[in-house]
Amino acid sequence: MDMHEGLRKRVVVDGAQETYPLLGPNDQYDKFAKPERRTALLGAWQPTQRDYIIAAVLTFISLWTRLYKISWADYVVWDEAHFGKFASYYIKREFYFDVHPPLGKMLNGLAGLLAGYNGTFPFESGHKYPEELNYGVMRVFNGLFGAFTVPLAYFTAINLHMSRLAAVVMATMTMLGIINGQHLFLPVGGSGFLQPVSPLVLVPDLAWGSRVSLKNNGRGGGLLHSHVQRYPTGSEQQQITCYHHKDSNNEWIVTRPWDDEKAKDGPQEPEEELIQSGDIVRLVHAQTGRNLHSHPVKAPITTSENEVSCYGNWTIGDRNDLWKVEKVDDIIEPKSKHIRSLTTRMRFRHIQSGCLLRSHGVTLPQWGFKQMEVVCQKKGENDSPNNMWNIEQHFNEKLPAGGPGAYKSKFFKDFIDLNVAMWTSNNALTPDPDKEPDQLTSAPYQWPLMLVGLRMCGWGDSSVKFWLIGNPVVWWGALLGLIIFALAFLGYAVRAQRKINDWDSNESWDDFYFAAKVGIVGWLLHYAPFWIMGRVT
Repeated sequence: MDMHEGLRKRVVVDGAQETYPLLGPNDQYDKFAKPERRTALLGAWQPTQRDYIIAAVLTFISLWTRLYKISWADYVVWDEAHFGKFASYYIKREFYFDVHPPLGKMLNGLAGLLAGYNGTFPFESGHKYPEELNYGVMRVFNGLFGAFTVPLAYFTAINLHMSRLAAVVMATMTMLGIINGQHLFLPVGGSGFLQPVSPLVLVPDLAWGSRVSLKNNGRGGGLLHSHVQRYPTGSEQQQITCYHHKDSNNEWIVTRPWDDEKAKDGPQEPEEELIQSGDIVRLVHAQTGRNLHSHPVKAPITTSENEVSCYGNWTIGDRNDLWKVEKVDDIIEPKSKHIRSLTTRMRFRHIQSGCLLRSHGVTLPQWGFKQMEVVCQKKGENDSPNNMWNIEQHFNEKLPAGGPGAYKSKFFKDFIDLNVAMWTSNNALTPDPDKEPDQLTSAPYQWPLMLVGLRMCGWGDSSVKFWLIGNPVVWWGALLGLIIFALAFLGYAVRAQRKINDWDSNESWDDFYFAAKVGIVGWLLHYAPFWIMGRVT
């Protein structure tokens, strides 16, 4: 008897012929069991010449839909205002914080370099591009990523053992999912993140007169911030918040206390004398000249804690402007009393009340621009990261610049902290109904049914108008497919319980199971998170 009798022959891979048992007429198998070795059951995927020809034709059509007249609009369109700015930051090697991971905007920076862009154009929405900026090259670079998703979709479907017709349909749906001109003008891909700071603008140790930005160490913590707007309640003094984006209103000048014999009237000049843990300081807002201040007035949201505000000026103030610097730790110089940029964590304890400067993830209403509340915690928790701060940027012309090795930190801690910060800051950017009408916002439940479209760019009488809406065939078809799949799966489950065999082999069931798992899980991973996000536009 042939040793391969009773076995079905499979695909030949490198001269080896794979086999697996045939099901007899009375054999039973668990249709809904997770396959243990999909590769052994399905064998190797070998694209044919016909597959390559079909993929080439689809790619050509996709390139035409993405790139045709891509340079027609000679002005900044929609999110080019954001993506272009972030590309400029990378090209100029300037620090910035964004709410998305970095790859997409790093690629936009590369696109700018390939186009010969020097990073100086402000990318203001609707403004005309200067002649020296080859914006067409940047658009083509990004459009190629969208075009090549089409052959990727085709070969993915083939690899899932779908028919060629199904693979073509899948690729076509990918190509025609959006029915407007937006793909001609918008960059495709991810987003930017953090650009390393040049050591020429950072110095390692804090000194009197240094101009700094201070980052809160709580999960998703922002930068200590103030602006000219005042609290609508309480003291009605100038607001203090935490803000997650680069802004000149994040800058503070470390100034000597009022009773210091070296204190001078007027702005504090940079000095070489270093600040140590235990020193008493004033933090003066660089843009408005007011002092970081706290007093026994209820905070606007967390009313159990003291309000933090900006008060006075360079010559007017009181002891409520004074804060004690308390070093917590330092990953580079743990034994030193000096305060270092980036690597030192510290607390600011209010001299008069003993409370601790704190930001704790509470979002202010629209009068606070949806920024994070800052309070002074009465019973200060010394070990709470929400009460700890570090220097994010540091300028002092009297001190030497720090080298690249002066700011080493733990990669995985930074990775977790920055992802939490991105999620928190993105989630805080909720639309203002007074400033953003309904046509600029939507809810996740509206998308599968295409209940709303999105007005893009300016809609002035002389402007070309863009309206973003899904392709009904694709979007409604996808929703119908999900419903049909759920009903089919339920039907197969019920019939399997009744010992009815709907599959001619384990392989057929495995194809169905694996393709469904990839599709459904992938769809959920892309769609479900928007239900818990505060910002959906």
